[in-house]
Amino acid sequence: MKILFASPVHPSKKSGANTYVTNLIDHMKKENKIELFWIIYEENKIEKNELEKIYDIREFTNGENILDEIKPDMVLAINNKFDLIQCAISLASKFKKIPLIHFKVIEKNEEKISKNIEIQKISRNFQRLKSSDTNSKNHKTFHHILFIMYKHNFLNKTRSKIGINILKNTQFFFNDITSYFQQKQRMYKIADLQLVNNLSWYNIFINLGFNKEKLALTGSPYWDPIFKKIQKYNLNNNYDHKKIRILIVTSPIVEHGYGTYNERDVFLKKIFEELNKDNIEFALKIHPSSEKRDSYEKLLKNNNLKNLIFQDEKLWDIIDKYDIVLTYAYGYPQIECAIGGIRTILLKTEWEFPELDIVKSAKKAGYLLESKDFKKIESMIEELISKKIKINNEIFKERENLCFRFDGKSSERAKNAIFNLLNEKKVNFDKV
Repeated sequence: MKILFASPVHPSKKSGANTYVTNLIDHMKKENKIELFWIIYEENKIEKNELEKIYDIREFTNGENILDEIKPDMVLAINNKFDLIQCAISLASKFKKIPLIHFKVIEKNEEKISKNIEIQKISRNFQRLKSSDTNSKNHKTFHHILFIMYKHNFLNKTRSKIGINILKNTQFFFNDITSYFQQKQRMYKIADLQLVNNLSWYNIFINLGFNKEKLALTGSPYWDPIFKKIQKYNLNNNYDHKKIRILIVTSPIVEHGYGTYNERDVFLKKIFEELNKDNIEFALKIHPSSEKRDSYEKLLKNNNLKNLIFQDEKLWDIIDKYDIVLTYAYGYPQIECAIGGIRTILLKTEWEFPELDIVKSAKKAGYLLESKDFKKIESMIEELISKKIKINNEIFKERENLCFRFDGKSSERAKNAIFNLLNEKKVNFDKV
């Protein structure tokens, strides 16, 4: 059986969406013969790898062309109207009557993102454009704008191919453009099956008018390997080594439009200065897909530092080597630390970010400390090192709220829901 998935980053990069899909497909492959085809839409063209079934979006003219060439039995897609390629492939899939399964990567309700955050991002992006005064920066900005235009054109061509007339297509195009500046509903209701991460999302989908019969409350396959790692994690390691080991987990505040490289570097330099102690050593864990490693290498070099930088590694594959995580902004690492009982320092920044209940509960439990004051980093390290960690009932409850049952079986539930749909659609698939 052929399954198609389009990703904004190469499968070698362990983004949230890629991790979700690979965990799910790996589980499905235990019982069934499955070929996963990747369509990659990065800003820079990638080389086709037919052996691993990885293709660049530029090899195709529109969403229907992809489906005609690959001939998938099923399409997996992220349910996000703001992602133009996901929209194109979803629309083409419905037009071709190919089973379409939607999922959401995030665990929070993005419909409730503060308008202030969106305005803040737009404002900062304009500032970045104005400050792009070198040829190199101008070239990157122009390249980025061209790629956005390319994605809009790809979606427009897909709509035309599936029978949407010029007038309607033009109207859709202007709606797509204005949606960047407005809080519009970000999801389609067109999938044959919508996989649901938790009860909160289930209720959101119902309130938005989704067909209850097309919703499958499974939990997110993203969390399955992490569940197994947490079961083995020693919450109270003995600190018998000479130096306290800090893992700085960064956030793509530049790449996601919140700040500039200069602002990020000034912020991190203050952290480095506070960690420059004889009894402390630290390393960086940067975002697996969004952040540029060379920008961090340059930052370390400019500050006469030679610390390790992790990027391809997952947090739970290296966390045993470190005593404390120091992080900021918002993202999966913060959530994973809260869920797993990892001693964590959360530095508040000038940028506004949402905070999940699991993070609030970790603060109450005392193993996640928060401050805006860089000078408090040392005292927070001392407090965390001496603290005995215990996962209380509130944390267990918030795990369930966030990850549904948090039992390592989300992939199994998602697989069963998918195959029930494929059986209804009379799709043939071979057993291993």
